[in-house]
Amino acid sequence: MMIQKPISVFISYAHEDIGMVEQLRTDIEKQGINIWVAHVKLRPGTRDWDAAIRTAIRNVHYVLLIASPASRNSRFVRDELRIAEMYDSPVLPLWVDGAIWIDSVPMGWGDMQHCDIRDAEKMVKRAR
Repeated sequence: MMIQKPISVFISYAHEDIGMVEQLRTDIEKQGINIWVAHVKLRPGTRDWDAAIRTAIRNVHYVLLIASPASRNSRFVRDELRIAEMYDSPVLPLWVDGAIWIDSVPMGWGDMQHCDIRDAEKMVKRAR
């Protein structure tokens, strides 16, 4: 019998969206999915942060893009997406903030299928 590794996800985000990232990380981990997020995995003293991020992106099942105006302006998010493309890692964009989709993603990602979760909390409250 072949044992499968649990699904693992790298979260690409701008520092300004850390509150949303923490909420999302908690919710996803409750589902048994392993999360790689920089502010948790990269500790002071990590010798080569660049290599650690590249290795993480190469080894996860998916890269979860937290799409917002802040992430669009983040050079780290842009680089993480380029690395994901280089390793053929599937990117799953979640639109968390911003009035217009194209203003929430880096150049070249405007036609990407995405999940709009900007009003997710309001929808959950209405469903109760």
